[in-house]
Amino acid sequence: MLAASSRKHIARWAGSGAAQRSARNTPVSCGLGAANAGWEAEMRRRAWLLLWVALPALAETEIDANTGSRAQLESLPGLGPALVQRLLAARPFQDWTDLMRRVPGVKAATARKLSAAGLRVAGQPFESAASSEPGGSAPAQ
Repeated sequence: MLAASSRKHIARWAGSGAAQRSARNTPVSCGLGAANAGWEAEMRRRAWLLLWVALPALAETEIDANTGSRAQLESLPGLGPALVQRLLAARPFQDWTDLMRRVPGVKAATARKLSAAGLRVAGQPFESAASSEPGGSAPAQ
């Protein structure tokens, strides 16, 4: 709401008693507020549109452990600077088994989480612990 001194200044500038009454009785929302409401609605609509377009692209990000840059690898959830450093030092990898064997701290559970986050090795997602771990056996049937 306009301060009393601002309303008086506007009324003097307008130069009439009607302007004084109007300035006292008119809420701000009829002036700039209405214009701001339209602008705010447009900004809200654009923000939702941007999220609608960008989120699927972010969710489908796949980064190969052999070719990804440090920044790309660190952008994946679950890959911090220390693990990224170990990945970079040990690459190239032939497959997930090779990665799990050569990178300390990456076992089947971590590999499953990293694969779900978008990490790929030689273009392949992590399949399963039984078929990928060294010495792992296939499930009994």
